[in-house]
Amino acid sequence: MLDSMKLPMTVFFMKRRYVVRDISEDDVIREFYLDDIDRLNVTCRASIEEPDARGSLIMQSDVIISPSFLTTLEFASRYDRLSIVYNPLYRKLALQKGVVFINDRVTLEKTLRDAYARKTAQITFPEVADRVSRAVEAA
Repeated sequence: MLDSMKLPMTVFFMKRRYVVRDISEDDVIREFYLDDIDRLNVTCRASIEEPDARGSLIMQSDVIISPSFLTTLEFASRYDRLSIVYNPLYRKLALQKGVVFINDRVTLEKTLRDAYARKTAQITFPEVADRVSRAVEAA
């Protein structure tokens, strides 16, 4: 779904380091998801990250999406990151303040497009510096 949105993005998949009997999370990723993640790299940057990087990844992110509520989402929402629980199998629940629960793809796409529009509408410090520099050169 993310690759069909045609928005510039970097996607981080956060591992949780789980092991069930003799099957590790890495085994599951390799067997079921690695090809999809590799295909996603054609339209945007994607990588699988260790849980130790959680804090720095949140601070670099604009949107955090999880299939279930985690304290990571609560932390991210406190720092004004759009925090979404996306799971079509769950009914909508009232969660922690600042965390959005979405259970359909159309709403998720609209929410991500709206977040991208808000981000691109913001004026960044480099843009301000560039405008000032051009104004000084023109004067």
